[in-house]
Amino acid sequence: MSFNITNKAFNKEFGIIDEEKKKTKKWNKRKQKYILKKQIYDRLTKMLNDGMSTSRNDDKHDSSATANNKIYSVTTYKTYKQQCYKFAEFLKENYPEIKKIQQVKTEHVNEYLKILTNQGLSAYSISTAKSAISKVLRTSSTNFIATPPRTRKSIKRSRYEANRDKHISEDLERKFSKITSSTGLRKKEMEAVRGVDLKEVNGQYYVKVRQGKGGKKRLALIMGKDKEETEEIINIFKEAG
Repeated sequence: MSFNITNKAFNKEFGIIDEEKKKTKKWNKRKQKYILKKQIYDRLTKMLNDGMSTSRNDDKHDSSATANNKIYSVTTYKTYKQQCYKFAEFLKENYPEIKKIQQVKTEHVNEYLKILTNQGLSAYSISTAKSAISKVLRTSSTNFIATPPRTRKSIKRSRYEANRDKHISEDLERKFSKITSSTGLRKKEMEAVRGVDLKEVNGQYYVKVRQGKGGKKRLALIMGKDKEETEEIINIFKEAG
């Protein structure tokens, strides 16, 4: 009597591991393509493109994931990309098996944030890194460990900015702050607007931005925290004429 049994069945029956297959599997795992940085670039670039095609002021009232996954300025995009690339280098050095975003876990981010804190970086720098990483991972920064609070005093300003702004009175700075928060205008945009840029459309007042992000013109709705603040801002523009 003879038995016709294949090598595969024999190995399975007796629990023998095919060494060649084991080596091949191990090699395939090793040669998995490293795409982490490319994924970071692709995600942030898409967020910038989405943000540049919409109004941040309008998106303030949209809590959807689509609205949250947007970047509205090239400056923020560059900062976030730089911070995420630094995080990617940390992972490559300490966790070489991580080759794509889907493999990044909360503990990896927390470890990195602890290192930044121990290095004595400013609260502002740590908060920026945390925001950038949260953005590219499409999650809330509250999912990670608490970091030093970012306050106005913790922001290191350049000598040029400090000298330029120290002559501004507290009253003017207060008005400036109200206008930017109620219109969504950036500082550079604010510096370019004039009183004549106030426009009324169907009973609502807007500020005409002549050169916004990407050089585009747009109308920014004036929306204060209450009716009184909205009217105050409108009057500021009317008086500026």
